[in-house]
Amino acid sequence: MRRDGGVLFDVELDGLLAGDKPASLKEGVATVAVGAELARFRSLGLHAEVVTEHGRREGEGALVAEGEGFATIALARDAATLREALALQRAHASGARGTPVREMGALMGYPSCCTRAFAEQPERGDNLENERMPFRRAPRSPLDPRVHRVGLHRLVSHHLCAPDCVASIALASRVLLRLRARDARLADEVEASLGRPVLFVDYARRAVLEGAFEGDAFRVDGIALLGDAAWLGDVARVARLTLDPGGVTLLSSDGRSRRVAAPRPLLTTPGAPIAPAALAAISPPVARATSATRGPSASEVASPLAVSSRTERVATNLSCNQNCTYCTSRAARDERAFVAPPAVRARIDAAIARGIGELVLTGGEPTLRRDLASLVAYAKGRGVARVVLETNATSVDASLAVALRAGGLDRARVNVAAWGSALDAITRDPGGFEATRRGLHALADAGLELEITVALVRANLDLVAALPGALRRELGEGAIKTITASVPVSVPAPEEALDYAEAARCLVALDAAARAVEVPLRLSPDAAPPPCVFSSRARPTHLYAMTRLPRRREEFTLVDACAACVVADRCQGLSRAYLARRPLPPLAPITEDRVRRRLSVISTIEEQIAREFVTRNRMDLLGQVVEEEVIRINFQCNQACRFCFVSTHLPSAGDAAMRAAIESAAARGVRITLSGGEPTLNPRLVEYVRLARDKSALPVLLQTNAVRLDDPALAEALVEAGLREAFVSMHGDRPETGDAVTGAPGTFARTMIGVDRLHALGVSIDLNFVLCEANMAELPDFVRRVAARWPRAQVCVSFVAPSTDVVPRERDLVPRYADVLPFIARALDEAERLGVRLVGFESMCGIPLCLVPASLERHFGRSAIPEGFDQGEFVKTAACLACELATRCFGLRRGYLELHGDAELRPVRREQAGRSDR
Repeated sequence: MRRDGGVLFDVELDGLLAGDKPASLKEGVATVAVGAELARFRSLGLHAEVVTEHGRREGEGALVAEGEGFATIALARDAATLREALALQRAHASGARGTPVREMGALMGYPSCCTRAFAEQPERGDNLENERMPFRRAPRSPLDPRVHRVGLHRLVSHHLCAPDCVASIALASRVLLRLRARDARLADEVEASLGRPVLFVDYARRAVLEGAFEGDAFRVDGIALLGDAAWLGDVARVARLTLDPGGVTLLSSDGRSRRVAAPRPLLTTPGAPIAPAALAAISPPVARATSATRGPSASEVASPLAVSSRTERVATNLSCNQNCTYCTSRAARDERAFVAPPAVRARIDAAIARGIGELVLTGGEPTLRRDLASLVAYAKGRGVARVVLETNATSVDASLAVALRAGGLDRARVNVAAWGSALDAITRDPGGFEATRRGLHALADAGLELEITVALVRANLDLVAALPGALRRELGEGAIKTITASVPVSVPAPEEALDYAEAARCLVALDAAARAVEVPLRLSPDAAPPPCVFSSRARPTHLYAMTRLPRRREEFTLVDACAACVVADRCQGLSRAYLARRPLPPLAPITEDRVRRRLSVISTIEEQIAREFVTRNRMDLLGQVVEEEVIRINFQCNQACRFCFVSTHLPSAGDAAMRAAIESAAARGVRITLSGGEPTLNPRLVEYVRLARDKSALPVLLQTNAVRLDDPALAEALVEAGLREAFVSMHGDRPETGDAVTGAPGTFARTMIGVDRLHALGVSIDLNFVLCEANMAELPDFVRRVAARWPRAQVCVSFVAPSTDVVPRERDLVPRYADVLPFIARALDEAERLGVRLVGFESMCGIPLCLVPASLERHFGRSAIPEGFDQGEFVKTAACLACELATRCFGLRRGYLELHGDAELRPVRREQAGRSDR
C-alpha cells in the first residue's frame, strides 16, 4: 500500500512476518534493486533468494516472459520452506503440464478453495482474466469490500474463488486489524477505498467511481483515474457510462457520447453482486452459431441470471448403459438429430433465454457422450451460475471428473438406489455397483459436490435406510452434501411402485439414518408424496421446501381434503397417475399455521440457508456499541415456539462453513454468538466453542434453551472449552405455561435444571423471556424466581416479533404494547427491590423507546442506529418523525403496525427525560 509515492504497508511481507503464510513471492523487483531487497528481507530474519529473472509485458492477455529487467524473489521464514518454495515456483514457471499449483498455493498461505479454483482453470497465465473469473463463477455473490482487488489498495494477493469467499475475507480482516494497529489513518483510507466501485481494464487502466447502477447504465457522480491518467480522456462532464464486451461508452450531461475501446471491462460494485450489465461485459467470447442454433447474446443472458433461481433440465441424450426397474425415460438408441452437439447447445441456449440460475444436464446417461465436458464449459461460458450433472457415475474415471470440474461443473447428482450388489439387480447392470463406487470416488477426488438421488421402490424398500451410513463409511464425512429421495408412481412394473403409506414409513426411516450421519435428506419436488400422507405425529416437515405455486401442474390434482389444508396454495396435490392405480390414501391435512411455516421456504434452500446462517446484531450499552454475529450452527430445535422466526426445517450449513464463519467473525473483532435452532443438538458444539475461544479475544456467547444442559457432562465440557456466557430462553414462570409456549411438554423442568448447572459452573446467564399473550402476566413472578434461584442471572425482556412469514401475525400471539406495559412496570419494581437486572428494552427485540417505563435520560446518550441496519423490518411513522429519540430507536416492526397500528406511540422531547412512567 502506498501514500505519496512511498510504500507504507507491504501486505505480503506483513502476512509472512505475522505467520499467516509460510512463504511469499515478491514479483516485479527491478534487477538493479535485487541486492538491496535481498539484504532488507534477510535483515528481518527471513530467508530470501531469486527465483528467476524475466521481462514483463502488460495488456490484455499478457504473460510474464523470460528475459531481463525484473526478478521474482522467494521469501520464507526458514531455509527448508524456502527450498520448497523455490522448487515449486520454478516448476510452476517452467509451464510443464501438471505443475504443483495447489502445493504452491498452500505454501503461500492462500485459502485452499481459491487455490483449487485457480488450479482448475484451463488457462491460468492471464491475470486480467483471473480478476474477472470470480464474478463469472459466482455472479449472484456480493463482493465483500475487504477482498476487493482491483482498486487503489488490496488486502489479499491471491485470486479469489468467489467475491464473497469466507476464508479470503478472514485473511483480509486479519491484515486490516494489523494495519489499524500500526497506522489507523491509513487503515481508514484503505477501508474507504475498498468500498468504492472500480472500472478495471488492466492494471494500468483503472478508475475509481462514485455512483451506482441504474438499470444497465452506471450513474457517475465522480471519477478518479488510476495508472494511465489519460485513458478515459476528459471525464469532468461524464454523467453515465455503459459497458459491453468491446469497451466503455461515456455519456455526458449534455447528451453527447464517447466510445473508449476496452476488451471486456470489469466494473466492480463492493457490497453487491456484479450488476447484470457488468456481467455481460466480461462474458468470454463464444463461437458464432448458425442462424438455426444461435442463442441469445451475452447481454440478453446476463440480466435474468443475476436474479433468477429457476432450474431447468436439458437432456443430452436418452440412451443409458443401465436399465433401472423404475425408469420410464430410457431409450434403446438416440436419434442423431437430437444428440448432435448443435442441437444440445440450442436446448441449453433456449433454457438460458428463459432466465435460469441452474442448469441440470441429464439423460439417459450423459457420461456416454465424449463431449460432455465441453457442454458443461459451453453452459458456463454462456453465464449459467450453476451447472449440475445427473449420472449413474459408472462411466466416470479420474480424467473425466477432472475435465468436468475444469469445465465448470458445480455438482454431480449420482443415482444410487442401494448399496452393494443389490444395486445391480435394481439397475439390471451386473458390475454396475462397483463402477458407480469408483465413479463416486473420482468425482469426490476432483473436488465436485456430490448429491445422491434414490428412488424408493419395492426392491429397495428395506435397503435404503442403510444407504446414508454406507456412503459415510465409503466417502468420509462431508463428501455427500445431500440425499434426495423420490417416490415414482408410474413404473414399467406396477408391482414395484409403493403406496404412499409404505413410502411414508420408508422416508421416516431414511430420514433418521441420514440425520445420524449428518447428511440432509430432501424430497424431490417432482416425485414426492404430499406432506398430508404422513401422520400428524410423524410428519417430517423439514424434508419439504414449499413456496407458493405460480401454477398447478396438469399431472397433479387437489382432492376434497385439500380444501381444509393451509398449504394448498403451495402443494401440487396428489399425482393423477397414483390415483388412477390406487385408492385415495389416508390423509392428514395440515390445519396448523405453525406446521405451514415449517413446511415453507421463501426461496431455494441454499438461498435461505445463506440468508439465515449468519446474522448481525448491534447492542448499545449506555453508549458503548457492541457488534456481534449470530452463527446458527444448526437449524433444527427440540422445541417449537410459535413465535420462532428461524427456519428450523433447514439442513445445517456444514462443518466447513461453520468453522469459516467463526474464524471470519473473530478476525473482524466482533462478538461471536453460537445459536440455532437449538445449538446443543449439534454434536460438534464443544469444538465450535473451543474454536471461537481460541480465535476471538471476546467472550463466546451460547444461545440455548438449556434443555440438554441438564446433562452435567455436556455443561461441564462446554465450560471447559471456554463457554463463559449463556443466553437461555425461558418463556414462562409456571411449567404449564413454559411448555405451552415452547410446544414441548416436559422441557421447562429440564431447562431449569440446565440453568442450575450453568449457574453452579459460574457461567454468566441472561434469561430471555419473550413476552406474548400467553405469558406476559407471569413476568413479575419470573423475576422473583430468578432472584431466589439464580441470583447472578439477569433477565432480558423481549417482545414477540411478528417479523417474517415464519411468525404468524395474529392477535392471540402478539399483544398490544399497552396490555404488556403494566406487567413490565411491576417486573421493574420487583427487580429493583430484589436486585435483579432487567435488560433488553432498547434492542431490536425490545419495545419503542418512548414506551419504556423508566427514565428516558439514558436513551439520549445512545448512539444513532446505522441506516439500513434493520434491513427494512422496522418503520418510522409520523409520530416517530417528531421524536427526539428517532435516530436511536428502531421504531415499530412492520408486522406490529399491521396488527395494532401506531396510536400508542408518544413522541419524546428532551424535557421529558427525567420523567418516570412506571
